[in-house]
Amino acid sequence: MKLSLVVHAHQPPGNFDSVFHEGVDRCYGPFLDLLDEFDHVRASLHFSGSLLEWLERHAPERVEQLRRLVARGQVEPVAAGMYEPVLALLPAHDRAAQLRAHRSYLRRLFGVDTHTGWLTERVWEPSLAADLVDGGIDVVPLDERHFLSAGLRTEELTGAFVTEYQAKPLMIAPALEELRMSIPWRPVPEAVAMLRRHAANGVELAVFGDDMEKFGMWPGTFRSVIRGGWLRRFFTALGRIEDEIELVPLGEAVAAAPPTRRVYIPDGSYPEMLGWSMTPRAQRELAATRADLEQAGTWERTEPFVHAGVYLQFLAKYPEANHLHKRMLDVSHRVAARVERRAGGRARAGEDEAALPEMQRALWRAQANCAYWHGWFGGTYLPHLRHALWRSLLVSERALEADG
Repeated sequence: MKLSLVVHAHQPPGNFDSVFHEGVDRCYGPFLDLLDEFDHVRASLHFSGSLLEWLERHAPERVEQLRRLVARGQVEPVAAGMYEPVLALLPAHDRAAQLRAHRSYLRRLFGVDTHTGWLTERVWEPSLAADLVDGGIDVVPLDERHFLSAGLRTEELTGAFVTEYQAKPLMIAPALEELRMSIPWRPVPEAVAMLRRHAANGVELAVFGDDMEKFGMWPGTFRSVIRGGWLRRFFTALGRIEDEIELVPLGEAVAAAPPTRRVYIPDGSYPEMLGWSMTPRAQRELAATRADLEQAGTWERTEPFVHAGVYLQFLAKYPEANHLHKRMLDVSHRVAARVERRAGGRARAGEDEAALPEMQRALWRAQANCAYWHGWFGGTYLPHLRHALWRSLLVSERALEADG
């Protein structure tokens, strides 16, 4: 069995420097140090544009460390929107362009062109397949629940699938929920036994996809995962079962055996996100419905078909987020018209990240996802994140005016 570890690291524009420093000291740095030490562990790593920019300024040695890991084939860089937007919130002209810009940035930093993508907050809409392809992405991981909501069964999720929108094909790989719920929460022997069980059951490609912050920044995880040695023991254990489980970056694994199975995925995100988008009354009623089904013994069977909530509902739930979003759309259309006029149709937006005009870069910073929704990990309730996006919009507008 091939095992692809797809790990996502992000801090939003406008977050406190102290949070970035904490991330480097307790999470990002220790994770990279262990990768450096255990060269049999090959992984796909996504570092958002805003986090990489901060690392370039404040911790360039970590960027150099990543460069070494990429050069020796141990790390596959993964791309998303340059400043980690939820693509579904963006106008079409910014979706692929942000993806191209992040890929260009990764090429400049690490010297490789990646075609493996990360879907911000795992928010999926069928039309995004075309945007991802237009942005140069060949494959993305999607939560197992996305596939179950399409009518597939867990035992069918043994490898990647192909989907498409308007005849633009995209490979999608199910990120198994059992892996996400086990790593790094279960004891290492249990997590390894779970992986071996998947291999014995005929799974050809198992994908783990989740946040790097759970390896040191989430409550209690620095003590258990880093200082307590969970991650070191896990990497050590993976080295002992190389004859059963091969660690392969996602892009490489899928390119070696392109999928032939086709699937179409309905819109969705992870259950917590969809629940947070609902009103408190609706959340209580959904919880009561689940309790009734659990009591009846039918929840496990019916859960894949219980679809409640939609990400865009945050714009109705929080007028502040909606106001910011509509101002962003207005600035976006004006910037797109100006950039197209300046380019004269000679280049696609985002192709050269280093040459982005200030109006474009500031606009894209204002599209960062964290201030547009509200949950345990999102921050429309954090004024400094909203302030950073409003400031970026004003910078973009000022650059527009100065450009004439």
